[in-house]
Amino acid sequence: MGNPSELVLFPSSGCNLNCKHCSYLCRSSPKQNVSLRKLKEVVGEAISSGIKLVVLVGREPLLEFERTKEILEFLKDKDVKVGMVTNGTLVSKHIDELKNYKFDYIDVSLDGPEKEHDINRGVGNFQRAREGIKLLANDCDYGKFFLSSTLMSYNYMALEKMIKEFSGYGVENFTFGTYIYTGENPEEWKLDGSHLLEFIEILKGVSVRGQLLIDVHAHVQHLWDFLIENGVILEEDIKFDRNHNCYYKIPGTNIFLKNSKYTTNLSHSVIITADGYYLPDYKLIASRDYKKKAIGNVDNMSYGEYLDQIRK
Repeated sequence: MGNPSELVLFPSSGCNLNCKHCSYLCRSSPKQNVSLRKLKEVVGEAISSGIKLVVLVGREPLLEFERTKEILEFLKDKDVKVGMVTNGTLVSKHIDELKNYKFDYIDVSLDGPEKEHDINRGVGNFQRAREGIKLLANDCDYGKFFLSSTLMSYNYMALEKMIKEFSGYGVENFTFGTYIYTGENPEEWKLDGSHLLEFIEILKGVSVRGQLLIDVHAHVQHLWDFLIENGVILEEDIKFDRNHNCYYKIPGTNIFLKNSKYTTNLSHSVIITADGYYLPDYKLIASRDYKKKAIGNVDNMSYGEYLDQIRK
């Protein structure tokens, strides 16, 4: 097994929103944030050991921006790609400083037009996110800029309207991740196979310059199997990337379906939480019990020691 190539890093676990759908339950208080000195030490060791991409996530990486900015400064002279996932509402506050950094991609979360987005994320947050998206589309140096929506039973019919609006602002790529029900978010927002089939038909009538990607998370593997059973996916035409994710392109469209059933987080990704825990699987992000299931903590385990553990 080769060394992981992707580091998913939580500069902090705070967020300025309280989204109803949120599945990030690996939460800690700001007082529990690992020191930036230790975090940079581990990130530097990880890059030396083969990490090619560092992704800054949150829950919202722009909330405690001084921590995020210090990490971005540290990464500036490193031979590594940088991505960021944000809800977009704080972009306008930090846009002048964000211009100082080159991102290989920026992923802004948006769950539909104003009504549908604000049902989930709170009144006024669509307007704030839209302002941030426009600024990023025009002012930042990025390799790939895309909007990422959570695909839910209540919003999937409205996403075509969102795509058309934001295509007009220069957004070319859109990703749709299937809803993850944790037991603490609305059960009625779960998708079923008929929702997904209808959404795919909607996307076939949408024209964008980039790609439309539906990420069927392994948490809801039955939906991927449903698409195979209904002939939407032909198993013989499934492709695999270097991280063993499945991809299927719907013929005659720019719609891609992705699934991570065969992906082992250990082999290609490292997740480090804001309080310093190494998580061996993406599913643990949706667990309040993540500390007990972590492989170790950066305060008492170097990155090299982490690699030794995952090889075992």
